[in-house]
Amino acid sequence: MLPRSHNDIAWAFGVIALEAGCSILAARTQGTDATPKADGSPVTAADLAADSLIRRRLPGVLPDTLVITEETFSASQAANLPPRFVLVDPLDGTREFIAGRDEFTVNIALVEGDKPVAGTIMPVRRRDRSVPRGYHRGRRHAAL
Repeated sequence: MLPRSHNDIAWAFGVIALEAGCSILAARTQGTDATPKADGSPVTAADLAADSLIRRRLPGVLPDTLVITEETFSASQAANLPPRFVLVDPLDGTREFIAGRDEFTVNIALVEGDKPVAGTIMPVRRRDRSVPRGYHRGRRHAAL
C-alpha cells in the first residue's frame, strides 16, 4: 500500500534511511577509501551503496516521482526539475565518515513546489541505533 499523507511518506523515508544506514555501516567494514567527484568532494563505496539502496526502494513509496541524489545528479538537470521530486543525500558527512567519526546522516526529502514537505534526517551511529525521525511541516514523529 502506498503512503497517503506526508506523515506516511516521512515514515517510509525513515525506514529506507535506516536500511541505508545499515548498508553504510556494512560498507565501512570494507574500508573508507574515497575517490574525488567532479566537484572535488569525496565519495566512498558507502555513499554509493546507500545511494543505490535508496534509489531502488523509493519507487515503492512514490512511483513515478523523480529521485535526485547527490551521487547521481548533474547540474545540467537543474533547469528541468518537475514541481515534485525526492531529494537525497545518501551519506551527508562523508568527510566525517572517512575520518572514522559517527557524525553523518542519511537525508531524504519530498519537495513540492520549492519547499520540502516531508522527509527524514537519520543519524547513523555504530554504538546507538536511534529510532528514525521523520518531519512533516515542522512536526516531528518517530518513523518506527
